[in-house]
This record gives sequence, C-alpha cells and structure tokens, in this order.
Amino acid sequence: MQRTARILLLPGLCCAALFSPLLARADGLQGGGVYAAVGVPGLIAGYALPVTRTLVVRADLSTLGSQHWSGNESGNEYQGSLKFNRAALLGDYHFADNWRITGGVTLQHGQLDIHSSGAGLTSVGDTAVTPQPGDSFDAVIKLPRFTPYIGLGFGRYAGSSQGWNVVGDAGVMVGKSKVSGGLSGPSAGLVSQSDVDKELQKVCDGVGKVKVIPQLTLGASYQY
Repeated sequence: MQRTARILLLPGLCCAALFSPLLARADGLQGGGVYAAVGVPGLIAGYALPVTRTLVVRADLSTLGSQHWSGNESGNEYQGSLKFNRAALLGDYHFADNWRITGGVTLQHGQLDIHSSGAGLTSVGDTAVTPQPGDSFDAVIKLPRFTPYIGLGFGRYAGSSQGWNVVGDAGVMVGKSKVSGGLSGPSAGLVSQSDVDKELQKVCDGVGKVKVIPQLTLGASYQY
C-alpha cells in the first residue's frame, strides 16, 4: 500500500517541482483584469490573467456589427453589407514596463456581400447589358476563419496595481480572403465568363486581395 501511495504521489511531486519557480514568480501579483476597447475591428471586451510579472494571457471578443454602404463602380450601382465578429486568445510579453509584444490566434466570422440589380446593373466587365427582371450581380468576400495575430501594445491588462489603466493595441491578423460570385438571371447566358471575372475583380479590387486585417484600438482596463 505504501509503495502504491508513493507511486501515485510521484507525478504530483514532479509537477510541483517543475512549476514551483513559476508559482514563486507569480506570488504577490494582483488578480486578473477586465478590459474594453474601441477602434478597428470595432468594440472589444475581454479578460486578462497574469502568469508572471512579464507574461499575461487574455481572451476577448470583438464585433463590428453589421455595416451597410452603397456606391458606383463602372456605371453600376452597388449595395454592400459587412459583418465582422472575432474571438481571440492572446499572450502579452512586457519587455519594458508597460510596453508589450502580443501574439496569439483569432477565430472570426467576417463577410462582405456586394449586390447590384435592376436598373443599377448596366454592364458586366466590358459587356453592356440591358437590365431584365431577375438580373443581378453578386460578389461575396469571406475573410479568413483562423488567423495568427501579432502586435505591439501599451498598458497593463492585469498583474500590476489594482484600479484603472489606459490600454492600446496596434497589430495585424494575417490571412487570405476568398472571393466568389457572378451574374444570375436572364442575361447570364449573354455574358462571357471572362467578363464576369473582370467585374468581380473591379468590385472586389483591394478588398478581395486583403492578406492582413489591422487592429488599432484604445480602451481601459480594470485590475482587481
């Protein structure tokens, strides 16, 4: 029985020996903190927990809600809507007082829908069209689902003195968007695929080639 007890205790003693330096470094730290910020990509709310005096882990949620716009491209009237929601798991390394480097991963649902129909649709690529009932040109730009994040920030989210702090972040999420869409309706058979591709390129130019999603936010944290 005693031998069995020693065997069962051995893993626990090894873990204690392994993590005791970390626990000693974390001794005396304040508790976690909550924070809120605004900017790009919208409103952010999160929770932060200190691991050591220089390392903080945190998780947050952000949303841009649903944004709508309209515009003209090569004579066509387009309407668009953008939705963006994100969850992030991040780690902050404080290399100089309140200055920190942040790295982590994000999971997001981001999509831009672009639509033109009726009298607002006059051409597709280099081909002029006479709008007919049921004609529409649609494009969908989907932002990457998973992305790594790297950034630079100021201010402590957790682990310092209790109370309020000003925090700010500037960074990028790296990924590649996907573009799809085309012409539907009675005029679809009158327009070549090359013209459809040209129109997609026009309406998605710049946005469809996005490989980085920026973050630039300013907010406040409360440490307890």
